[in-house]
Parts: sequence; structure tokens; C-alpha cells
Amino acid sequence: MCTLARLNKPGFFMLSRRQIQFITSLQQKKFRKEHQCFVAEGGKLIEELLQSRMVFDFLYATQEWIHKNHALLESNKNEAFAVSEKELSRISALKTANKALAVLQIPSPIFDPGNATNQPILMLDNISDPGNLGTILRTADWFGIHHVVCSPDTVDLYNPKAVQATMGSIGRMHVCYRDLKETLMGLEPDVPVYGSMLQGKPITEIEPANNGVIIIGNEAHGISGNILPYITHPVSIPAYISGGAGTQRPESLNAAVAAAILCWEFRRNLLPQ
Repeated sequence: MCTLARLNKPGFFMLSRRQIQFITSLQQKKFRKEHQCFVAEGGKLIEELLQSRMVFDFLYATQEWIHKNHALLESNKNEAFAVSEKELSRISALKTANKALAVLQIPSPIFDPGNATNQPILMLDNISDPGNLGTILRTADWFGIHHVVCSPDTVDLYNPKAVQATMGSIGRMHVCYRDLKETLMGLEPDVPVYGSMLQGKPITEIEPANNGVIIIGNEAHGISGNILPYITHPVSIPAYISGGAGTQRPESLNAAVAAAILCWEFRRNLLPQ
């Protein structure tokens, strides 16, 4: 844990070469793993994270952004280095640097299999695109599904593109990376396990439970064969087919889109009428 500079420090803070190297190194997974921290960029994203349980190590921002969010920073006892936009561009992974950048600690959530007995849990199998992963988490957060288990070969959640795509939801989610087969074997026998697959029963014909596991597979290959035997409810998302000669449909849905539809179906009975 690092101590941050005070908000009212006059002038701009100048980043050292060592600090720049450290921050830019966090764009790579091996350094995120080594230091157990990650980078988040964007004024709105960081405003969201300041209101979450995330722990900040460093926060760099323009003076304009700091003054705008002074009350939020003070209420959370977070402080910031005021830096110029030129300095921000030296540590940014974006083509155009935003108004704020933070280095945060990677949390270490512990998976509790008992959660699946009273709420839905998302299980992500080898999701390879960081944008898809971030969007899935943002969507799950919208529908109040806050526990996610990722296979070890799923892309790193703390990849800068994934963090950006969550739009702050990363701060409200409990995400673990675990062996999915082992995790499924540890569930209570009566916990329903729903798997999204082309050969499944149409989701519109199933009355989803308010608990259980929802598995989303790889964008190209679907759900891994070693966990298929643990799926108790194979489900599919029906495609609209207009009919007529030569009618075709897309081969599959984007993983994030499929996750959004399934989250809606599992939560629609609980939403305000």
C-alpha cells in the first residue's frame, strides 16, 4: 500500500522514469500478477471505483478533475496527485489520455459454493476477448448478479480493455478464477446448472430458478466438454427465422450478448412491474 500526495499540493506532480515504467508495465498480465495491482483510466470510471470497495494505491488526475471530485475524494479519504495532461499521456494506454488514471489493488475474493443455493452465479468458460468479459460483468451488475467464476483460461479481468469495458462495475463484482469442473463438483446436488448451448431447450420455455449457475462458453467453441456432464439444464436462445428459400441465421451470438439475454431471463420475474 502506497501513501498518496495531498490534494492541495501546489503545482503539478512530475512522474519519475521509475514511476512511469511501473505504471506502464501493468498493461502486461505478468506484472499485474507480480505486483497485485492494476490500472484504471477515465474520469467517470474512477468516480465509480471511488464509491466501491476497491483500494487505491495511486491516483493521478488533472487539477480540473480533482477540484470537481474534491468532496468524493475527501469522503473516501483518497488523495490525488495533480498532473498535467502531458504527464497523463505518458502513462496512459489509451490513444488519447483521459482526465484521471489510478493504480488499484487487485482484490482476492473467496468463492463460497453456498452462494449458488440462494442466488444466480455466472460461470465464464474460456472467454477470450477482454471487451466481452468487461461487458458481461457490466451487464451482470445491472441485473444484480454479483458473483462470477471464471475458468483459468478466461482472459484476465484486470486487462486494461476489460477494466474499461466494465465501466466501474468491476468495483461491485466478486470475481474468482477457479477450475470450473472442480467448482461444479463442489455444489449442492440440487443446485441447477444452466448451460448456454445451441442444442439446449429454448430459454423461453424454461422457468428459471432464482438460484443456480449460468455457464457462458467461449465465443467460438462454446462450453468445454469436461464440464458438459454437470449441466442440468441445457438452454438455447432462439433465433428469429423469417422463412423462405435459402434462409440462414448467424452461426452464434456474441458471448456478451448471450450473457445479457440470459441475465434478463433469469431476473425478469424479480424486476419491478
